[in-house]
Amino acid sequence: MRRIKKPVARRGDSQTSWDAAKSVTSLRVSQQAIYSLIERYGPMTDEEIQRKLVLPMSPSGARTRRKELVAKNLVRDSGLKGITSSGRKTIKWEVVIDDAGDEVCGDRRFFLGDR
Repeated sequence: MRRIKKPVARRGDSQTSWDAAKSVTSLRVSQQAIYSLIERYGPMTDEEIQRKLVLPMSPSGARTRRKELVAKNLVRDSGLKGITSSGRKTIKWEVVIDDAGDEVCGDRRFFLGDR
């Protein structure tokens, strides 16, 4: 498992890409873990994220960390819906892709769990 140590963006990238890369270095381990799950498995509901998390985290804590990623424009509503354990429709979250088709956060430089 690796952690980002410095901003990651290409020399020719726009300022917004560099700003996004800089914001990644300020992610907490819990935020990195959630981002990595969504990056690895694709669009996921909050319940799916919670089930796959390796870190001990309450469901409300996981939702709060995911909301923080949304606020940082690193994760967004995918437009897809899932079903909760209570049978209700819910949002599936995905990583944000920039105009060049790249993930805003780079290339898997986060903690990945194998559950």
